[in-house]
Amino acid sequence: MAITVLSDADYSALFKRTYGEYGDNLYGSGAEDPLESQMPKKFDFYGSEHRFPVKIGFGGGTGYGTLPEANSSKNVDVVLTRKKAYARMNLDRETIIASRGREGAFKEATQEETLGKLKSFNRTQACALYNDGTGILGQFSGNATGTAAAPVLTIINTGTYRFRQGFFEEGDFIQVVNAASNLLTSRWEITSVDVGNRTVNLSRISGSDDLTAIGAGTHSVVLQGSWNASPMGLMGVHNFTSGSLYSVSFARRWSSYRRVLSSAALITPDLFNEAVLQMDQRSGEGPNLGILSTVQMQKFLSQLEDKKRYSTTEVTSRPNRLANKATVSFTGIEFTGPRGTFPLVSSRYVRDDMVFLVNSNKMMRKHAEKFGWFDEDRTVLLRMQDQDAYEARYGGYYENFFNPLFVGAIEGLSV
Repeated sequence: MAITVLSDADYSALFKRTYGEYGDNLYGSGAEDPLESQMPKKFDFYGSEHRFPVKIGFGGGTGYGTLPEANSSKNVDVVLTRKKAYARMNLDRETIIASRGREGAFKEATQEETLGKLKSFNRTQACALYNDGTGILGQFSGNATGTAAAPVLTIINTGTYRFRQGFFEEGDFIQVVNAASNLLTSRWEITSVDVGNRTVNLSRISGSDDLTAIGAGTHSVVLQGSWNASPMGLMGVHNFTSGSLYSVSFARRWSSYRRVLSSAALITPDLFNEAVLQMDQRSGEGPNLGILSTVQMQKFLSQLEDKKRYSTTEVTSRPNRLANKATVSFTGIEFTGPRGTFPLVSSRYVRDDMVFLVNSNKMMRKHAEKFGWFDEDRTVLLRMQDQDAYEARYGGYYENFFNPLFVGAIEGLSV
């Protein structure tokens, strides 16, 4: 178990008497992802399961000429099974004391470590929103390169679990599920990620498994302890084509819209028009949010360059300065569908070749309670047994619900 101590290389730069700006190179504040910010949250998930009805058929009972026979509408029971989400931090007491006050450090260690853990926790929740409940971050084929202690994985770029930049982060501890679906007990730390080459460098921190001799087949990378324990995400709903979802069997009104392109194609307004109209026809209610991968958003913006409109603002004229300045920043694109306008936004957690269309009114996150620090002991920082250190835990218990009839996706786009 790693404990943050004064001598850790990652924290040595924080304890200086030569002052300067401390750069935060992690993630922006606020909601980690646009879907997460739009998703309704409820805090009534008590017990181990939560059930509620969903209507998937209107039931008839109508007709002309003579009085029709009545028939009941069809409702099904959705069953949610609660998932556990955790973040954990350990702090050496000497580090806490040494970093107090501006004289000793750029940042107080408790504050710095807390901020980092919360941002990492938020990132994993965003990952889960776009995953399928398996916890798989990505897959690699055959033996890893490198050494047994420091393997190098090349994440595949085909199939469901191709490389997604937001899913791999330096410092995360991971495990591997081999091609036979066996979870290996060893843990590795991600030491570096090469986005261009889709490679992930690891350092083994426990166990004796050798990924350079793991053998043929497709192997999966998961966050430590997360194999088949992650909340449901859009990929699981989007890939739902048989069996059951939330204990409800696949049916015409319990399935998603899926447009799989036979060959890589450019994202176009025509594809959006087709998807929105088809979703509206299937459900009677269209999407209210489109979520593109960063790659697809860039391609879509390039196509619309001559259609974009930028507002201008009057400014005071100065020598060698323009009298007007243009506001060219954007947060999304407004798309007009049969039910009105809705935004198209981007997320780095969406697979590069994909676009999702969702109705945020038909989904929710069911919590037992709000995410928070575990403080039932009346303190957040608990002294660790036999060590001059403290531990804090953060998290909660919840499950994501998506009605598949209001989820659509376009995949196989050119990247």
